[in-house]
Order: sequence, then C-alpha cells, then structure tokens
Amino acid sequence: MADTVTANSRPSAPIPNRYLEGAYAPVAEEVTLTDLVVTGTLPPELDGRYLRNGPNPLGPVDPATYHWFTGDAMVHGLRLRDGRAEWYRNRWVRSTNVSEALGEPPAPGERHGGMETANTNVIDLGGYKLQVVEACSGLRYMFSLASLGFMAACLFRAALWKRIVLVLSTLPITIAMNSLRIAIVGLLVNRHGIEMADGFIHEFEGFSIFGACLVILFAEIWVLARIGADPVSYTHLTLPTIYSVSI
Repeated sequence: MADTVTANSRPSAPIPNRYLEGAYAPVAEEVTLTDLVVTGTLPPELDGRYLRNGPNPLGPVDPATYHWFTGDAMVHGLRLRDGRAEWYRNRWVRSTNVSEALGEPPAPGERHGGMETANTNVIDLGGYKLQVVEACSGLRYMFSLASLGFMAACLFRAALWKRIVLVLSTLPITIAMNSLRIAIVGLLVNRHGIEMADGFIHEFEGFSIFGACLVILFAEIWVLARIGADPVSYTHLTLPTIYSVSI
C-alpha cells in the first residue's frame, strides 16, 4: 500500500530573514585581528580609531520575529595609522543576558526599566567609551519637542511663516541641547568618574535639559510675537457690557 503524504506532514521550509544573512549576518565570536590586509590604499591622513556599535545577537534567534534593530549590542573597533589597518576588535556589550551567556559576572551599574541593550551609538569620553541605548540617543527629545512645537504653532496666533519657523526650530534646538547634555556628561565623568553617567544624575540631566528646551521654545514664541507686530489701538477695543440686576 502506497504511503499517503499530506500537506501537514511535509517539513516546513525555514523562514528567510535577510537580517540574518549576508552582510547583515551576526558575528558569531569575539576576535582580535592585527596587521589587516588592505585592498587598495588608505590615505595616510586617516589616523585614529573607528568605533561602531550595533545589534549582534548572541546565540540563535527566531528568524520569524528577529529584526535588525533588536538584539545584543556589539562594538567594533578599527585602528588606522600611516596608511595601514593595524587591528580590528569586536566585543559584546556586557548586558546581563550577554554576561550570563558568556559565563561572566554581571557588569556593575543600574538598569533602567530593563533597557540595557546599548546597541545604538558610542560616545568617546577620553578614557571612557559610553554605549548608548535608543532611548538616550536624542530621538525622544526630538519627537517630544517637535510635537509640542506643532501644538504651540497651532495655538500661536501669528503669520504662517512664524508658525513654520517655530516647528522647524525644534530640530536644531534638540541637536544643540542634546550636544550640551553629552558635553555635561563628559565633564562630570572626567572629574567624578563613570558613576556620573548613570543613575539619578543621568535622569536628572535628561529632565533638566528637556525643561531648558521648553524654555527656549517659549522664548522663541515671545520673540516671534514681537517681530513685525502691529501696535495695539485701544480705541478699537470693545469693552464688555455690564448688566445690573435687582432682585
């Protein structure tokens, strides 16, 4: 009797995920390579270290749900000098999950709401290299301030160009104030240690800088309201009528 093969009995084909293949494929191990082979030539003016941070999951992941923006963080470093590529190194950022998977003790420091997968950026603070999570990349400032700027522009009784300027100005305000925040963190870390980049000080800096952004935004509204403003003629004001009722 011939065997009957149903659709349910066939092995399911693996779900492809382009973020797990080719150039997007995660690096499987930490390595240190020296005297790298260069194809072509490197300008001798390129002298320094190039650091890149990005998602690189440690261990197997589900192709059906994995996205490029998620996953454990890995920092890649490349040293260039005198037209040579001296070395390349890559290291996972020691989050709690990565430390456990590698059999290492957890890295010290506070965890804020479970957000410790710092796979967004690297900030060079001299002797310190700070890994940044998405929540602290400055995008939250930009989205929040842009939303407030848009609402303020809708309520702002002024010329259209002034309201457009108000909304567009939220972007440079965000960039400038977030840069100021990074500079403040750098100074505090340089003077008082890495603890100044975490915990209560970190949260206080964030709220303080965002409050300063709001002050700048309202100051801008005050200035725009006085640019080209027509003088008020009190002879054209209509006073409300007051009625007297006797009971």
